[in-house]
Parts: sequence; C-alpha cells; structure tokens
Amino acid sequence: MKPPFFYARVAAALTLILHPLATADALTPHVTAPSQSDLGGAGLLQMPSARMNKEGEFSVNYFDTDQYRRYSLSLQLFPWLETTIRYADVRTRAYSGELGVSNDFSGDQTLKDKGIDAKFRLLKERQWLPEVSVGVRDLGGTGLFAGEFVAASKRVGPLDFTLGMGWGYLGKRDNIKNPFCEVKDGFCERPLDFAGNGGKFDVDRMFRGPAALFGGVEYQTPWQPLRLKVEYDSNDYVDDRSLGKKESAGTLPVSTPINAGLVYRAFDWLDVHAGYERGNTLNFGFTMRTNFNELTPSWNDVPHPEYDAEQVPAAGQADWGQLKSDLAVNAGYRDASMYRVQDKLVIEAEQG
Repeated sequence: MKPPFFYARVAAALTLILHPLATADALTPHVTAPSQSDLGGAGLLQMPSARMNKEGEFSVNYFDTDQYRRYSLSLQLFPWLETTIRYADVRTRAYSGELGVSNDFSGDQTLKDKGIDAKFRLLKERQWLPEVSVGVRDLGGTGLFAGEFVAASKRVGPLDFTLGMGWGYLGKRDNIKNPFCEVKDGFCERPLDFAGNGGKFDVDRMFRGPAALFGGVEYQTPWQPLRLKVEYDSNDYVDDRSLGKKESAGTLPVSTPINAGLVYRAFDWLDVHAGYERGNTLNFGFTMRTNFNELTPSWNDVPHPEYDAEQVPAAGQADWGQLKSDLAVNAGYRDASMYRVQDKLVIEAEQG
C-alpha cells in the first residue's frame, strides 16, 4: 500500500496540469506584465491589446521577418498613456521604387519608414469589466502602418483575452461594417494618400473606411518564463507596402488569418519572441526592458572597521576629530557635535 503522502503528491501534480490556478502560490506563475507586439507597444503579435504596462515601463524592441525589420521604443508615460516610436525597414522594396531596377537612384538602399503610436486607456479592468483602450498607429508617418483601434482585454486565470475593432491597416479584412458610417457618410471612405511628404497628423483619415474585428489570447504557462499567444489577424495584406513597385502596392500571401507565437523571459530585462504568422512566415524578435520608476541608485558601501578593544584610548585621550570623521564616513552622520551630560556622551549630527 502506498503511503498517504504519495497520493497527495499525485493529486497536486494533476491539479497543476489541469488547473494551474488551484495550486499553491509556490506552484503557480504570477501574472506578468503585458508583452510587446511586433510593431511595438503592449499587445499580441500583429494585433494590439487594451493592456497597459506599469507607469515608467520602457522597452526597446526588434522584430524581423522576410518582409520587415522593425525597431521600436515604447514608453508608458502615464498609467493611462502608452507611446511608441517605430523605425521600419521594408526589406523587399527599394527606397526609390522596385529592388533590382538599374535606374533607381537608391541602389540597394531599402525603403525606410518612421511612425508614432499612442494608446489611451478608457476603462481599467475590474472584476466583471474588461480593460478598454483606444489607440492610433503611425499617426505621424506616411501611412504604411496607419490604423486605429478600440480593444478590450479581460484576464481569466492564466488566460488574457482580447477583442477589438480596427480601421486602416488594422481593418483591411473588412469583416464588419464601420459603425461610424451610421453617423456620417464621410466615415465610409478612407483617403489613400497622405498629407504632404508625411510626418503630419492626418486626422481626416482616422476611423474611416473598412473596419474589421480582431481578437486573441495570451496564455501564461505554469512555467513562469514562458507565455503563448494566438490571434485572429484583421489585416488581409492585399495591398501591403512590402511588395510591388513604387506606383502600386503589393500583396503578401496569407494562408490563414491565425497567427501564433511565444514569449520567453530569458532575464528580468530580456524577452525573446518567436512566431508563425499568416501561415507562411516566421517571426523573431527580442525586447529589452526596464522601468524608470523602479530604478534605484547603486551604493558602494565602505567596509566598517573591525572593533579592536586594545585600541580603545584611555579616558581623556580620545581623538574627537577622528571620531567626527569616522561618524561621517562610516555611519553617514555629518557635522557632528559632541558634549557630555553627567556620565553620558551626547552626539548630535545630520544623517545623510
């Protein structure tokens, strides 16, 4: 007959596998901060989420696919505001047009694009209510990734669900009618050009044109460093800028709208990302992170001198100047004044 503790261990192991939240704190993973998306900012893979990091969170991101290299910096300026700046290298297009064309002045120089994103939290998550945010991508660029979204995220145990609606780059799949069309006909069409040479806020394009629903889930595995992501992509990439000639957009092949990936926290400051997107494209990246609000100065302490009874001076022979210096260096008490009250020594100083 097996001892009682054997069955207890078996039950604990089964509980961990079937329902991680039901185990003791030592066995369950703590909820980690939101991870970064491919384009920078808290999110799934290509899709954003409603999540916000802690105030002061700063991330440096790099993501690489066959079509794009994306570099981004993301900063949580306030608890309700996330900002991202992005620099994208379009690997399949020349800066002046089509790769390999001899009369292109750019030669082998590939197309580059810069953009600014912002996300605002409208509602903080509560017991029965999701977190809700609205955001704008590429609001100051040339429109390569320009899009807007409203997203809601709700955590249920180790699962963090997201459902949202996107416009522009996030609404290409056009699987739902734009609700703003009911308010004004002008919202039914989205201008395809951008103002000037780019770099301006094209508010006339925001929340206009086709709209699409997106969604996904992030799963915190029982193994603390590992998280898994699955999403439904609201972009069909039929007029993506990564392929085609200067005067016409290209088309990225899409085998499935489902993207999947993982995030592995190698160190407290480093996340490693990997994914498989559109059913045909591998994605790799990493995030280096810190939190400016949690940074503390380093203190290289001076070793305290060992007490030596043989060096204790006799009465009336104490070096008060040396004692005052030692108090400042070893204990941090500055400008000490010392005097005697009956049989006691009183020291008054500023603590630094």
